[in-house]
Amino acid sequence: MSRAMKTSAVRRCVVLTVLCVAIVAPRNASAEPAHVGLVLDGASAFSDSVRSAFEREIIGYFGNQRTVDFPERHTIAADWTRQGAEAAIDQLLARRDVDIVVALGPVGSNVLAHRRPLPKPAIAALVVDASLQRLPLQNGTSGVKNLNYVNVSYTALRTLQLFHELVPFRKLVVIIRPGPFEEIPELHRRGQAMAESMGVSITFTPVTTSAASVLLAIPPDADAAYLGPTEQLPESGLDSLLSGLNARRLPTFSFTGRGEVERGALASYAPKDDLVRRARRVAGNIQRILNGEDAGTLPVNLASIPQLTLNMATARAIDYSPTWVTLSEAELIHAEAAPTGMTWSLVGVAQNALLANLSLQASARSVASGKKSVSIARGALFPQIQAEATGTQIREETAAASFGQQAERQTEGQLGLSLPLIADRKWADLAVEKHRQTGREADRRDAELDAVHDATTAYLNVLRAKAIATVERENVKNTRANLELAKLREVTGAASRADVFRWEAELAQGRRRVLDANARVELTSLEFNRVLNRPLEESFRTEDASVTDPSLVTSEPRVLEYFATPRTFRVFRDFMEAEGRAASPRLQAIDAAIAAERRGATAARRSLWLPNVSLSGAWSDVFSRSGAGASPPSLGPVDLPQAPDATWSLRVQGSLPIFDGFIRTSTLGRSNLEIQRLELERRSTEAAVSQRIRGALQDAAASWLGIEQARQAARSSRSNLDLVTDAYSRGATSIITLLDAQEAALSAEESAANAVYDFLIDLMGFERSIGRFGFFLTASEREALFQRMNEFYRAAGINPARR
Repeated sequence: MSRAMKTSAVRRCVVLTVLCVAIVAPRNASAEPAHVGLVLDGASAFSDSVRSAFEREIIGYFGNQRTVDFPERHTIAADWTRQGAEAAIDQLLARRDVDIVVALGPVGSNVLAHRRPLPKPAIAALVVDASLQRLPLQNGTSGVKNLNYVNVSYTALRTLQLFHELVPFRKLVVIIRPGPFEEIPELHRRGQAMAESMGVSITFTPVTTSAASVLLAIPPDADAAYLGPTEQLPESGLDSLLSGLNARRLPTFSFTGRGEVERGALASYAPKDDLVRRARRVAGNIQRILNGEDAGTLPVNLASIPQLTLNMATARAIDYSPTWVTLSEAELIHAEAAPTGMTWSLVGVAQNALLANLSLQASARSVASGKKSVSIARGALFPQIQAEATGTQIREETAAASFGQQAERQTEGQLGLSLPLIADRKWADLAVEKHRQTGREADRRDAELDAVHDATTAYLNVLRAKAIATVERENVKNTRANLELAKLREVTGAASRADVFRWEAELAQGRRRVLDANARVELTSLEFNRVLNRPLEESFRTEDASVTDPSLVTSEPRVLEYFATPRTFRVFRDFMEAEGRAASPRLQAIDAAIAAERRGATAARRSLWLPNVSLSGAWSDVFSRSGAGASPPSLGPVDLPQAPDATWSLRVQGSLPIFDGFIRTSTLGRSNLEIQRLELERRSTEAAVSQRIRGALQDAAASWLGIEQARQAARSSRSNLDLVTDAYSRGATSIITLLDAQEAALSAEESAANAVYDFLIDLMGFERSIGRFGFFLTASEREALFQRMNEFYRAAGINPARR
């Protein structure tokens, strides 16, 4: 071949290649975007929100490529009728500058899905029930040129069954705008047949723009309400309708989904983010259409997982109590009632524990009683003054024969005084009681530490139990989602019935775990109320705790810096051990007991040679005499003498036992042995305190360092579960792999939930071990603690500023 011929051939190949690329190039490569026409069933705020959601998701899907747009002129709102929807669709199909038609309403979607032929690609985005609407289906696609629709796996009839399982009603009112029933007559007929099979009677009440007319039309004997599409109602009208239904205490089920449950409906089974997922499916199909695929060859089934959502505020208002099983798998809105009891925080619990704990109250009474014992011992050293008064009457004959020494009737009084001058035993008793009081006060501080530790630990256990219950409920949601996915795969032939049975078994197990977790919440709440001396069944609200709580010492970044390396952590343990030993109430109590025994031993030793010396005195007077013997008799001219009525005496007395059967020497020996015992006990207690501090620090450090690891494991497990779930939905992996992934995710989520509370509980144990809680440290006390710590580090050869 000549050079010219070769050049000509190359040019022809290049031209041919360019032509081929131009033919097969996707539409989104052009500068001009594809114009999407939208058909709404009618004009309303709800329709506008649906349109905005779809446009936002589709534009977000394509990003900045400007592949599609939604010109305002190509958005047509019909008049809520079939005829209006047909006219709007005809207009858009006839416009040459509309590339794709999308119906965003149940009526328009049904009309578009039955339209033949379709001159351009069309997507029916809001199909209610493809089988009832008798839409075409061939191998998961419509099989009709240019037709695609979105059919979710949950249907209106299925949600009716689920609602009846939730609330066993007998007379149901279905509130729905006229369009869907008029457009899908099979939906009306099948709904009636299903209701009859359940022993339920149904009344259909149309709703357009007035909530009041709907409420007036509801039969008085209706015991439940099913709320279908109500797009014609304004926002205020929907609120009025829900308020009226709740005022009549009618359980209301929303077909539309979570939004209406948040506004007051009792329940819904609509999948989470249903509208968003539909919009994303539509966006993906638009892209495939623009890339050259026929809409009739695109999948129409959208795997959707029904999720029970309950508004517990509405449940309480209409006096509806869900079953334990329902609560175990539902997503609860307003799960806790409006606050009627206490709202607790970690610092509030710690402060209240000092006031309410019964054991601490008993310890406080012991301290108060000890003060009286000290006063009693001190009182023995003060002068003792006694007053006596005596009235006497004797026989007249006896008085007469006494020669005036004893009157028949006589009253007299006496004052006595005693004062110890040398009484070492009594001084020792006072010193011993003071030491014992010091020990009782140390025991009270120890009881305070125990009370705070028990209360905060009980509170953290409540928070932990709630967190685990939330994880278990989320796991049940995942299991139910996988069950629905398995059912969908079974219908499409991608999986066997065995998968469904396995997921049903997993769901039952998951529900049981949720029930166990809920019971654990109740048990920990009972324990918490007991510790704080509250009514055991009293409800309360909780504020979550975190490691950055300003009431905790961990809110100071400087503390956690000491955990950084093994070297700094070792010095930190040494410092905290020294601090803990100095502040330990147990050691202080033993020191007080040793001091008391030593003072007792001193008294026993002195008693061998030191006498007891006391001063005593008395004064007495006869106040009156009468009757026989009141006056002394006379012997002729001589009167017999009579002792004076007022007398007094003063006496100093000293005593020193010579032999007491070895009582004093035995007492001294016992005191010496008791001192030795207490010193040994102190050494043992000091070692135990040191071990407790160091062990608590090791636990706290390990749990602190494990928090981020547990969180990372949870994130990775969630990502893995998402990937495996997606693969399972596409038939690319087995149920065993998904079960393993879900179990791993559950374990990791529980570990992540536990990690924070493990650390906080370990932190409470550490603070208990060093004899002080960060809740009660002032700013100056904290700063002083860090100053001592920095000095300790410098003494150990570590510059705190260069850790």
